[in-house]
Order: sequence, then structure tokens, then C-alpha cells
Amino acid sequence: MGPFIIVIILVSGYIVTRSFLPLRYRIVRESGYHIYLRSGLAGFIVFIISFLSFVIIDIYDLPSLLMNILNIAISDIPHFYLMEDEGYKWGLLLMLCILTSALLHLSFNIYYRKPSRRFKTLIKIVNPMERILFDACANAYPICITLDSNKVYVGLLETVPPVDDGRIEYLRMLPLLSGFRDQNSLTINFTTNYYEHYRDGELDKSSEWLTLDLFSIVIPEREVVSISNFDIDVYKKFLSQGYTNSNGIYSPADTYNQPPSSFTPTQDSPVAAAPHS
Repeated sequence: MGPFIIVIILVSGYIVTRSFLPLRYRIVRESGYHIYLRSGLAGFIVFIISFLSFVIIDIYDLPSLLMNILNIAISDIPHFYLMEDEGYKWGLLLMLCILTSALLHLSFNIYYRKPSRRFKTLIKIVNPMERILFDACANAYPICITLDSNKVYVGLLETVPPVDDGRIEYLRMLPLLSGFRDQNSLTINFTTNYYEHYRDGELDKSSEWLTLDLFSIVIPEREVVSISNFDIDVYKKFLSQGYTNSNGIYSPADTYNQPPSSFTPTQDSPVAAAPHS
């Protein structure tokens, strides 16, 4: 009976941790005995709730009350004497444990079905990099991504990465600018302004298949070195103040990098209709 009880507790705990978003976020990033410990702790809490429910049922004799309401006599129930058996009571308690975990699982799924609730819950527990991605996607802020090849992309995230199912593996974004970082100073040199192509009519409205989705890029998370928010006006102001290289030599802004054109979306801009869900 002992091993069977432990298995029921672990299964009940696992059911709860898969639906309770804060626990799910942590458990999908762990392995080995950590998963068993978290599942065991959640299952033990479910077992305690079930035990208290069982005690209340026993104290108030709810089965007899239900039988009186349904006008059922004890003699009408075959093998009623088995209900007094100790093993039967343990079985009933474990069934109540599974039922409680199933009800909690259903309740959490219904509660987190609303995207805004999922977002508000996850934004409190995600790591700093994921928080930047969540904020940028929710508010349609451009972000700057530096890859291990020193390639730089500035763009808009198209979807919130599914962090509750595991670690982020890919980032899908609509690029606005791209370039590279200088190997010595690590300053950004932009070489391509995608937004100007979007704005100046590169997207031919007569072509049904030519949409912004075709310009999206997918970046593997393992290649990402850094992520930061990006504001074009702040960047242009920073450049206008000049730049001091790694040797301490000051250079005017116009000798090393020109700021790109502003890419603030307007009402009739194709980027204004880009997905940011």
C-alpha cells in the first residue's frame, strides 16, 4: 500500500504542476530529482486537501445524508459492509486525491485560458532576458539583438515566446535595421534599413502573396549574445555627440556611422499593421 500511495501523490502533484503556471515554468527548466521533489510537494498539498475533505465527509456523515435525500436504504446497497474496511477507506481517500488534482488542473486551465492572465503571471517570474522580450512584444517596442557572429538586428517581435513550455529556442521578428558590431569598439554600424523598403512601396499591394510575414526572420536563441530595447531617437542623439574609440581617440559622429532614418510607424505604414501578439 505504501508505494502505491507514493505513486498516487506524485501523479497528483505532477498533474497540478503541469497546469499551475508558476510551477510549470520552473519544472520544465529542471530535471532529475528536482521534478520529483516539486511534484511530491504539490502532491502532498493535494493529499492534505483531500484528507481534510475526507475528514469533513466522515464527521458530518455526508454519505448517509445523501442516502436519506435519495431515499436509499443501507440494505439496498450490496456489500455496504466493505465501506467499513480500512483498505476501502484508503482507496476512497486516494480516489479523492486524484479527483482533487483533476479539479485543480481544470480550474487552472480555465483561469489561465485568458492571454492577459497568462501574461501577467509570467511577466512576474520570467528571467531578465525574457522580461525584455515580453515587454517589447506587448508594447510593440523595437529590440536590438546581437548575435555571436557580431551581426546586429533591430526589429519587432511577432509573437511572445512560449516560455511556459520550456526554454526559448527561437525568436521570430520583423527586421527594421541590420548591421554589425565593430570587432574592436563593439559599436553598431547599420548597413540595411528594411523599414525604408516597407515604407517606400517595396510591398506591392497588387501581389497577394507578398506580405510582411515573408520578411520575418527566425533567430536561434543559442546564437544570441545580448538583447536590449532600442529607441531610434536616443540612438541618433547618442551618435550626434560623437564617439571615443578603444584607444581613447575621439571621432565626430559623421566619420564613423550615420544614424538611419526614423522608422516610427505611421497609420498608413505597412509596419503599423505588423503582428505584435
